[in-house]
Amino acid sequence: MILSIDVKETVGLLQAKPGNDYLPIGTCFYVNLLAGNRLFSYMVTNKHVVDERLRLGHDIYIRVNRRDALEVEYVKLLSNWVYHADPAVDIAVSPRLGVPGAYPASAAAIPSDWIVTRVISL
Repeated sequence: MILSIDVKETVGLLQAKPGNDYLPIGTCFYVNLLAGNRLFSYMVTNKHVVDERLRLGHDIYIRVNRRDALEVEYVKLLSNWVYHADPAVDIAVSPRLGVPGAYPASAAAIPSDWIVTRVISL
């Protein structure tokens, strides 16, 4: 399947830097939620992606492709990830304010029923 550029620009590549080199650790998605007349922008990933690296004392970066496609940049993220209260839920969310400075990325507005789950009885 070929993804449109609109979808590709909503996905980020998270990296750790345990030494001198960057190590890919996972992906994140940029999500916007509209509440009334306010827009909230987040990065969402799996908890195990960031939690393990933070416990090891590694900084986490997001790899940013430049629009001119000549090179990439690595932007250090602030460690303000929030986890679900239930430790069995493998999700981590960070406000996009966790990225110092501006960088080219898009966020997808998604329906709330994509992120609100319901209990399913077995």
